[in-house]
This record gives sequence, structure tokens and C-alpha cells, in this order.
Amino acid sequence: MLKQLLALTALIPLAGCVSAQFQEDRAAAWTEYQTTIPVCETATECRDMWEMAEVWVVKNASYKIQTKTDVQISTYNSADSGIQANILKEPLGNGRYRIVAHITCGAIANELCSAHPAFLSTDFNRTLNAMKAKKPAGTSL
Repeated sequence: MLKQLLALTALIPLAGCVSAQFQEDRAAAWTEYQTTIPVCETATECRDMWEMAEVWVVKNASYKIQTKTDVQISTYNSADSGIQANILKEPLGNGRYRIVAHITCGAIANELCSAHPAFLSTDFNRTLNAMKAKKPAGTSL
């Protein structure tokens, strides 16, 4: 019994290192998310990015889409550790929009989620921004 207790005690500092690295990675993901929110510039680009936002939700959220309009895509919610999404298309003026992902989970602590919302939110932005990066000049998506 004493050997088992000593072995467990030896693992405690190791768990702290993993947790610290996770915290750093999560903070970096939130920073990236906040600075890379996708912006569409034209009606065609906005339509195509909005369609991709819906595809992303279908592939990544744990629940079915509950609401889909021209400005909101949201899933059903639950109190378990599943991923929930609420995507908003916010007007910036002159036909430009920000497509903002609000990814959450029903768990008491996000660390209990099947995937952390910070990493999923960043993935959402990367997915939509990649569409713009691949678009040849002068063409629609």
C-alpha cells in the first residue's frame, strides 16, 4: 500500500506540468480565435462562408441544428459534455460581415468537454479563413 501511495505522489508534479501546458495552449487558442474571426467581403463570399459554417457545425457539434437563419446557426443544448454551437453573422457595413462562432459545452467545466471550446473555436476560424486563402483572385468561392 505504501509503494502505491508513493508512486501516486510521484505522479502529482507530472500532472501539474501537463495541466500548465494545456492552460498555455488554451490561452494561445483563445488569442488566435479572437484575432482571426472570419470576415466576408462580398455577397457570394458571405454565402459560401455561411454554407461552410453550417457544414462545420454539422461535422463538429454534438447536437443537431435547432435554428438556421440568414444570421444565426445554433444547435440544441444539453447539460452533458457535448459540443454546442451558436454561429452569428454580424454586419460590419458595406456588405461585409463577421462570422462569429460561440462554441460551448454543457459540462460544468470546459475541461470535461469532449473537445475544448477554445480549440474548436480556433478550428472554426481556420476552416472559414482557409476558404478565402484558397480563392483565386477575381472568382467566387
